[in-house]
Amino acid sequence: EDGDDHAARQLCIRAELRRRRAVHDLVLESPIGAKAIAQAVGKPYSTLLREVNPYDTGAKLGAETLMHIMKTTGNVTPLEKMALEMGYRLEPAEGMGSTVRA
Repeated sequence: EDGDDHAARQLCIRAELRRRRAVHDLVLESPIGAKAIAQAVGKPYSTLLREVNPYDTGAKLGAETLMHIMKTTGNVTPLEKMALEMGYRLEPAEGMGSTVRA
């Protein structure tokens, strides 16, 4: 592995950790509370916390669960981060209500 490949891989790893931290923070810092979010998405509290733990590489958060978390909290920060990482900007659709941003 040459230097450029290594540097690119490290950037990807850091970006993934930032995405995972964004979801983790969203769940733990939400005004409605992590337990209420777990109930709303239909997961045991401990399972949800494991899935959003940015350092637990054995647990995966599914796209449907992430969507449900964002709908439950009204916070689309993780989606905004993903869009920016891919070179896009996220904007609310006309007439679709507001969202909460961190």
